[in-house]
Amino acid sequence: MEAKSNEADAAFKTVVREAEARKQQAVFEAQAIAEQVESVARALTPSGSEEPTPEQRAAALQTLVELKRLEQLKAIAQSKSNSTYFFGDRAALGAQAADAFNVDYAQQVKAGIEKKDVNHLAAGATST
Repeated sequence: MEAKSNEADAAFKTVVREAEARKQQAVFEAQAIAEQVESVARALTPSGSEEPTPEQRAAALQTLVELKRLEQLKAIAQSKSNSTYFFGDRAALGAQAADAFNVDYAQQVKAGIEKKDVNHLAAGATST
């Protein structure tokens, strides 16, 4: 009975330590990202010595996100497996998660853009 209790206690401590290690890893990764954002934001300041604005920090974060996305796309392109990447899904744009895998969404967006272009050209032709 005591052996089973010791095994259960050891298993519990292992789970707790692994969770603490994952938490610490997440903290370190977040700190690294924050340092990267600050470094890029400082590079965006005109003189490089003044404090970056919130807009410059947001632009730096967006730049880092795009670089990460490009790294992921490169990994997908170099993969030997059959991978699919959906561009422009609604979930990425803040829509309902149930709509996230609507394969026709890209075509709908493209058709909407083309319709706007045609309407814009038609309006320009009638006004001249």
